[in-house]
Amino acid sequence: MNNSDWFLIAVVTVAFIAGYSVVSFIVKAINSRKKTTATNEPKTDQSQQKEADSDPWEFKNKEERYAHVLGLDTMFAAKDVKRAYRELLAKYHPDKVNHLGNEFKSIAEIKTREIVEAYDYFRVKHDIR
Repeated sequence: MNNSDWFLIAVVTVAFIAGYSVVSFIVKAINSRKKTTATNEPKTDQSQQKEADSDPWEFKNKEERYAHVLGLDTMFAAKDVKRAYRELLAKYHPDKVNHLGNEFKSIAEIKTREIVEAYDYFRVKHDIR
């Protein structure tokens, strides 16, 4: 190996470590924010209502929520559900991020559970095989 090969390996290694560090920092910040939010004092009915009105994750029904998880529009066919399920599962499966560490693996496991739950809902409701 010549010097340029070693330089390229060093640059790629530093970039990978820096990226991993940034993502780890973000995950820790999100987790600590969840913990502090959970330990705060109970909110009044008015503040809870304001949050519910402005919460983008609040859905009217299960179908709307599961369609959002799979990235589907309001109008979709069975083939769209299958395609979205397969694409997302290939992207978020825990085995895909196993080499990145336990934090990423646990996040991928949660996301995979949501995807499978959404697919199972549509599979049963629309008799998808």
